[in-house]
Amino acid sequence: MLIEKLEEGANFTNHEKDVARYILENPDKVPGMSSMELAQASFTSKATVVRLCQKLGLAGYQEFRLKLVEEMNQKNRLSQMLKGEPIH
Repeated sequence: MLIEKLEEGANFTNHEKDVARYILENPDKVPGMSSMELAQASFTSKATVVRLCQKLGLAGYQEFRLKLVEEMNQKNRLSQMLKGEPIH
């Protein structure tokens, strides 16, 4: 999944790792940001953001944002479902 790929950072350049780190530390902010805003926040370039998205197997930043929101929603739903379950 997307978040795991960002955490793994396989074959990422140092600048791409900076972008990935920012995304992982600020997952709630990123969906509302443009690629240029993400680049500025992670002290990289817009091209680096787009290349990272493509390395993740996506067409570009817009698709990345959609997938990130989808994955975050799934993670939140799963957390809510497991919240009331006893741990064995």
